[in-house]
Amino acid sequence: MQVCGAANQREGVLAHQPSAPDLLLIILHKSEALFSPSTRNRDLALGPSLFRWESQSTTTAASATGQRTIHHEASGSRVLLFVREQRKQGTVTEPFVCLGFPRYESHEGERPMAIRWRLEREIPAAWLHGCCVAHQLFLAIPGVGGLRPARLPQKGLATP
Repeated sequence: MQVCGAANQREGVLAHQPSAPDLLLIILHKSEALFSPSTRNRDLALGPSLFRWESQSTTTAASATGQRTIHHEASGSRVLLFVREQRKQGTVTEPFVCLGFPRYESHEGERPMAIRWRLEREIPAAWLHGCCVAHQLFLAIPGVGGLRPARLPQKGLATP
């Protein structure tokens, strides 16, 4: 399943009230030309079923957004994760790829919160490399518990 972001969608989280999921729209490669330092979050897969996502830069654990995220299962809400490698490839806007429903596992820090999501299904191998090594600097992220992304043959985040 592929989804394109709405033209007026400014942030990477969309709370869809009728069906209750929070849609996380994640761009892995964020260029300095298109994204400010506060929106160039460090999002990446830590392995085939674990994803690290940073919230918006103002989110704290005590905020309504932080609490909704942490307690999404207890409140009956679901999260749906959509990822794309970059905003555009040449002049063509890349589609988001649905990685499914993750479950909150833990978080660290605030402003932004670094949230670990456990995916219900593993990221397909063809997409895993693009998700894990979006930027080589992620290999030594402080506070991710020593987990390092898997090193796989280089492939982009393309539809199989």
